[in-house]
Amino acid sequence: RLHRAGEQADEASRALIPPEPEERDGLPESDEEEEEWPPKEMVELAERLQAEAVQAAASAKRTAAAAERGAASAEVMREASEAAEAEVRRRGDAAVRVAKFWAGARREQMQCAIIWLHGQGESEASWQTKLKGVTLPERAGSCRWIWPRAQLQPCSTRGGVLTPQWFDTPEFPICRVIRGVPDRPRIDEDPKELTRATTRIHAAIEALEAEGLPSDRIALAGFGQGAALVLHAVLRFQRPLAGGAMLSGWMPCKEALRKAAENSTPPEGWESPPEFLWCHGARDGVVEPGLAAESSRVLKEMGARVQFRLFPELSFGVDEEVIRTLETWLVDRLAGPGPGAPAGEG
Repeated sequence: RLHRAGEQADEASRALIPPEPEERDGLPESDEEEEEWPPKEMVELAERLQAEAVQAAASAKRTAAAAERGAASAEVMREASEAAEAEVRRRGDAAVRVAKFWAGARREQMQCAIIWLHGQGESEASWQTKLKGVTLPERAGSCRWIWPRAQLQPCSTRGGVLTPQWFDTPEFPICRVIRGVPDRPRIDEDPKELTRATTRIHAAIEALEAEGLPSDRIALAGFGQGAALVLHAVLRFQRPLAGGAMLSGWMPCKEALRKAAENSTPPEGWESPPEFLWCHGARDGVVEPGLAAESSRVLKEMGARVQFRLFPELSFGVDEEVIRTLETWLVDRLAGPGPGAPAGEG
């Protein structure tokens, strides 16, 4: 079309060249007898053909640009696919390396494991002291405690100070509504940060599996922000776990969690629903108790089995009663229910 329009424009341009004046009796015709040149129709035709040529050139440029964008998109998709395959290989290799390290560091045959996730602004050290009295009966077999440590990250609630945290929490307290003029909903956490933190915990689980421990012999537990991560790590793992214990936790990114949990559920469904213990203080000023109770009901709606315990005199923390409740739940999940063990709520 562009070539044809160009030829027509050339013909029209040649037509605009005035012919030689005719001579009459040896003299050129007078100006009065000359006709208007170039004719108006030819001018209009030339302008129209020129406009069509410009449009055809612009269309060709747009087509070429679209082709370049399509090629670039295909290249991006190919690179993303290769990156995903590389990440799968990297995680598998890392799990094998960690498993070999643990196997060399310990000689006893592991029968179960507990992964503990500390809260924001702390490390696993204090919890190793608080939980040293938690023991499992012999029927549970040899149990290994795993103590991951959160990375240092800028903390929004501390003015950007580097803080050990699994993900950034935009604001405290954890509640439905921030009171003000006017009232507004609380800013939720970033789902991408929860996904990154969850992937790290899943890597620890996969390392235990590579060592030969079945996933349903692995329990997760945590406090505060670590408890919130337990919720995501259990529901988003694609194989059954022994369960998750949450102490003073909350449910960040509820809709993203619901969608991810649905995607992680096998087509035939779970043989048994995920199990959770949720302990919360009625005097908790960091995570609103009413919101915690509401979130536990949402968790049940997602298909989980939840034992929610509200402690009347407890604030944001743990006491001896909470630790004993945690121990009883761990015994039930990893060693089977014993005499006097409370039944979990459906």
